[in-house]
Amino acid sequence: MAQNLTLIPREIEELEGALKTLNLNGGSDDEKRSVATKLADLQFKDGDWYGAVHNYVAYGCEGREDRIREAAARYNNWLSRGQAFAYLKDLGNLVPILEDLRASSDSCLNELISRFIGSRVVSRFGDEEKRWISDRGFDGQKPGFVDRSLVMAHSIARNYDLGIGIAKGGLPLAYMFNLFGLDIRVVESHPRYNGRMRKIPTFKAHDDISDIRGKRILVLENDTLSGKTLERVGSELVRYNPATIDVAFIYDPINPRTMGNGTRVDVIPRRIYRETYFPKDFSYNSLGEAVKELERRLDG
Repeated sequence: MAQNLTLIPREIEELEGALKTLNLNGGSDDEKRSVATKLADLQFKDGDWYGAVHNYVAYGCEGREDRIREAAARYNNWLSRGQAFAYLKDLGNLVPILEDLRASSDSCLNELISRFIGSRVVSRFGDEEKRWISDRGFDGQKPGFVDRSLVMAHSIARNYDLGIGIAKGGLPLAYMFNLFGLDIRVVESHPRYNGRMRKIPTFKAHDDISDIRGKRILVLENDTLSGKTLERVGSELVRYNPATIDVAFIYDPINPRTMGNGTRVDVIPRRIYRETYFPKDFSYNSLGEAVKELERRLDG
């Protein structure tokens, strides 16, 4: 047995080299998976819990669920554990990690949720989102973060009669809500400057908004730092006497002194917007149900 154990590092090194060659030379997924499975099995046997989890998960090694779970339990690293639980669809153990990541690492949060959703669904979502935005005359928009908007759209889309997507930043969020059944109209608003003096933002409705009287309206935006765009869009909507106007954002609140991606809640015109929604308001406990509905709607 001791002789076999002494051979493990050498075999691991050989398999790592073989896997690297396959990746560089465009080996097939089946070839990579076969080598990765052998490599991860040896890493598991050698007590390299990180390496085992990484290769089992990254290459979709089948039939190794028990080993993935055991390696994740032994390796005290939240990201590796999160990768393992996401791959295993173990939402009970994944949710605490996701909730902790909300305030610390957007990129890791997106990685884990994307892995939980699955690469096929994420890729399909991205393609459909790009097509939906392009069909409305806006190309070059950065893809939205599925992790930010999925649970929120699943939770509240049914509570509204109409969504107003503010181009361009709010369109990824608008697409997600449209996917979950909310009718969307697109408007556009941009700040105007005259030297240092900021004027009232421009406004353009790309779709008819004259029929919103008595309807429950949800405005969809990525963030706000001055509140001027929300003020202009809201004032245009109020003219048509909707029942209520609320707003949902892609980015969570930030400190008023902070600049960057985020929403300053102190500048939101509360006389117009009754409720405000942020991704942080929605628990990942419903992520499993949201993903199932997402799959159904993409396939439908």
